[in-house]
Amino acid sequence: MLFEAAAVCINTVRTFYLLILAILGQLAFGLSVFDGFHYTLSNWLGKYINVFLWLPIANIFGSLIAQVQQQMVQMDINQLEASGQTTFGPTDAAYLIFLVLAIVGYCTVPSIANYIVQAGGLTTHLQKTEQVVTGVVAGAGRGVQSIIND
Repeated sequence: MLFEAAAVCINTVRTFYLLILAILGQLAFGLSVFDGFHYTLSNWLGKYINVFLWLPIANIFGSLIAQVQQQMVQMDINQLEASGQTTFGPTDAAYLIFLVLAIVGYCTVPSIANYIVQAGGLTTHLQKTEQVVTGVVAGAGRGVQSIIND
């Protein structure tokens, strides 16, 4: 039950983020035409794609989990056919541990999406600021050097 709850939580948070990003997309597009805000559109698009990838990544992860679950159920069916009853054994304990790992895996879906599309806004802004500051300092240095040479 917790396994399914983790999947539902990821999808709910994803839907909420996409809704907020869709609402703020017009603002990012509008601001991107002004000097100093050129990075906002590419930053918004990167974040939108990042969040949008959560569901496909979760589906791939879920299909891998389903394959292992299918094998575990088949082992229980074989045990039931062989002895007429099924008991809690090492296989069932491994299955429970596997489900706990699957819950942790579902919680890592956003970070996996971040590996695919890195949506860092502050880094882009700092690079732009660094370019401006470097240009100003270089211009000031050339101005001081021309005054000294004259």
